[in-house]
Amino acid sequence: MNKKCIGCGALLQYTYPSMEGYVKKEVYEKSKYCERCFKIKHYGKLDVIEIKKDFLSMIKNIRNSQCGIIYLIDLLNLSNINKEYISYLEEDDIILLTKKDILPKSVKDKKIVKYFKENFKTKSNVAVISSVKKYNIDLLFKQLDKNPKTYYVVGQTNSGKSTFINALVSSIGRSGNITTSVLPNTTTEYIKIQINNKLSIIDTPGFIEKNSIYNYITIDKIKEIIPKKEIKPKILQTKSGFTVIVSDLLRIDNVGKDKISLIFYMNNNMKFQKVKISTKDDLKSLPKKNIIVDGKTDVVINGLGFIKIPSKANIVIYTLDEDIISLRNKMI
Repeated sequence: MNKKCIGCGALLQYTYPSMEGYVKKEVYEKSKYCERCFKIKHYGKLDVIEIKKDFLSMIKNIRNSQCGIIYLIDLLNLSNINKEYISYLEEDDIILLTKKDILPKSVKDKKIVKYFKENFKTKSNVAVISSVKKYNIDLLFKQLDKNPKTYYVVGQTNSGKSTFINALVSSIGRSGNITTSVLPNTTTEYIKIQINNKLSIIDTPGFIEKNSIYNYITIDKIKEIIPKKEIKPKILQTKSGFTVIVSDLLRIDNVGKDKISLIFYMNNNMKFQKVKISTKDDLKSLPKKNIIVDGKTDVVINGLGFIKIPSKANIVIYTLDEDIISLRNKMI
């Protein structure tokens, strides 16, 4: 009988160790998890499996069925890239803005939802949640239970899909089994969870966009940059001719005439340096992007977080790929 891993949904097999679903032959009969998920769950050990799926086609196929979509977006990495996926959603679908616990507590839900609806032009239902803190999960379940059907949970990798489903399941007194980690593509296949007789949730593989920093760094570095607790915005003022270097990932040169403030919404554990441009060439070999902002703009470094610049500024940003840099109207 074919067995599937209850953590990632992969078909269990004992023939190919480097492929998804592998378990040792001697433990195949009693295994509930593949070896990879078992290591993630019990030892925090991560192994990469590259999975390529056409996620736009997946969304279109769901749209053509009678099922609903729950689309998760990480608030720290909210960018215009989401607009294409949002365009496939309908009024009965749900957009969840996740990881509210990472943003400062002073940022209120109503402000976030208003900003999102104005800037992303959606008619879908929008809610702000924190799966880790179980914030708004009970209210969401009540909403889903009023219109019970099958919902596909979709979103970019590390948007918190599996953590959300585990939180939803635990909110009704059941134990969540889906494997969660910072590893891209932890969920490798569809996983169906029957919530009650009329309501079910299907977890789907997360998709990594080409303009994400996750494509250019190691797993250890991914673990390092993803914040685990509330961010305290890092404010650095730079005069003309100064630069800010963030760990070994990001450099922002102030090439304008004025003094500016850079407010970083990123993992506070990263190293921030402010020095004269002329004294340090670090990261200047990386791809760069010249940006002029008007004081009403956030600069998003997809996968890393965003920078609020509350005044006019002329800057040059160096990072691992210029395509991971995008602009949006300021959120906070």
